[in-house]
Amino acid sequence: MQNSSDLDDQTEKREGKLRRHFSFRINIFFFVTFVMFSTLIIKLAYVQFVEGPTILANTNNTTEGTNFITPVRGNIYDKNEAPIATSRSTQTLFFEMPPKDTGESDSKVAHEVAHKKNLKIAQTLEYIFSKYSSPSTSKLTAEQIYNSMDTYTDYFGVERNTGQMQRIFWPRRIKSGLNNQEIAYI
Repeated sequence: MQNSSDLDDQTEKREGKLRRHFSFRINIFFFVTFVMFSTLIIKLAYVQFVEGPTILANTNNTTEGTNFITPVRGNIYDKNEAPIATSRSTQTLFFEMPPKDTGESDSKVAHEVAHKKNLKIAQTLEYIFSKYSSPSTSKLTAEQIYNSMDTYTDYFGVERNTGQMQRIFWPRRIKSGLNNQEIAYI
């Protein structure tokens, strides 16, 4: 028969093993938690410092906003059902100035960058219209398109009087009556 001291020793050994096992499990848990948070912090630092400028540049290139399109009003007939006014929907291309191209900045470099960007847009649209427009329509030149954009500078980069510009938040109509090929390309 075992005496009480042997039972106490065995109980203490069992409790000691359980404590060590529990301590080991707690240490593993904290180590895994530390590794996960370290990985998260390193990844966040990488995104902020390495990819940050690229992500910021991409955000400046994308624009999202709500543009309200006026509804088609429908036809108006007189009492004899003869049409008085008819409406025909057409596809129209508008240009809306990004907030950074409004001329509010006094930086000469900012104006030059905006001018070059808008000039490239006008030249690209000229190419699209010359290639995909129907032969019966008049071809718009890059200068006409640029002037329709109503930007801070004219086609040649000369600053305009801001009093000559429309309100900044108004969309500028570039071309109305686009055909399916132009719409598909744009």
